[in-house]
Amino acid sequence: MQKEANSLPAYAASDIVGKWSGCEFAVYANFELVEIYSSSVTVSENFSLSGSNKYGTILEWGPTYGAFYAERTSPADWVTIVILSLSKHFAGGLTVSRGQSGLYPVRESRRLRSAADPIME
Repeated sequence: MQKEANSLPAYAASDIVGKWSGCEFAVYANFELVEIYSSSVTVSENFSLSGSNKYGTILEWGPTYGAFYAERTSPADWVTIVILSLSKHFAGGLTVSRGQSGLYPVRESRRLRSAADPIME
């Protein structure tokens, strides 16, 4: 939510491209805090991502809510969901093991990439 926001902006797949930095935190299944650490990631124009302890590809995005779905290939086989702020300068996310990927919240997502398809918007 954003204070006094009247409407959602139009989101484009390219809104996620760039260098991002901030912090991450790890929690146990009961949400007990494990640790907090600094983090960074760069999302390239082909929607691959690399950074501190994370590598993978963004495969889908939800244009209505600025949500992105990525498959992480390293350090493990994980799924990450990121939602952009209204200003498109802040993002929040959730990373879960592939077995919990049913948590993906975006209903109106668009496929960005597959082995045979070009990138689409």
